[in-house]
Amino acid sequence: MERRGPISQFPAGFHFVPTDGELIGHYLRAKLDGEDLQYKAFNDVKLYDYHPADLVEKYEDYGEGRWFFFTSRERKYPNGIRPNRTTCDGDGYWKATGTEKIIYYNRKPVGIRRSLVFYTGKAGNGQKTDWIMQEYTTKSTSNKPHRNSDGSHQPHRNSDGSMQVSIIFKICFRLDSSMINGCNDIW
Repeated sequence: MERRGPISQFPAGFHFVPTDGELIGHYLRAKLDGEDLQYKAFNDVKLYDYHPADLVEKYEDYGEGRWFFFTSRERKYPNGIRPNRTTCDGDGYWKATGTEKIIYYNRKPVGIRRSLVFYTGKAGNGQKTDWIMQEYTTKSTSNKPHRNSDGSHQPHRNSDGSMQVSIIFKICFRLDSSMINGCNDIW
């Protein structure tokens, strides 16, 4: 099988399979600090503008059964803290499942992982799908702006002065019902 896209930059046999701690402690922290990532394994995407199948199709060359994305947290209400996890067409949503897990990197807590499952339809009457997503969050402790994919810089502070939350998402398609805890058990 021919390796295409960003994966082709790695030698044969190499697969991008970072741990939860590495995702937050290395990649998300580097993004928040405005550093360039050496490898292009992540895309900056407005995640909720897409159905997961469309997103994976658009970025097919960026994953091998799992795809990684940076995005900013969107709020359901302007003054609230609840995240908006509905797709832009309103025909699907990501529902949190299970409990949040504290993630450690170099023996220090660096963020939180939450598992989500995609449902088609409206909340309350949705149909569960086999799309699973892991959401990795951390609060920025840096005052430096981070660099967007277009090269522009974005400050870490919201208009109210609070720290902005940035997120990494790992998306995969559940192949069978034996997978527990989302994407982690298939690797």
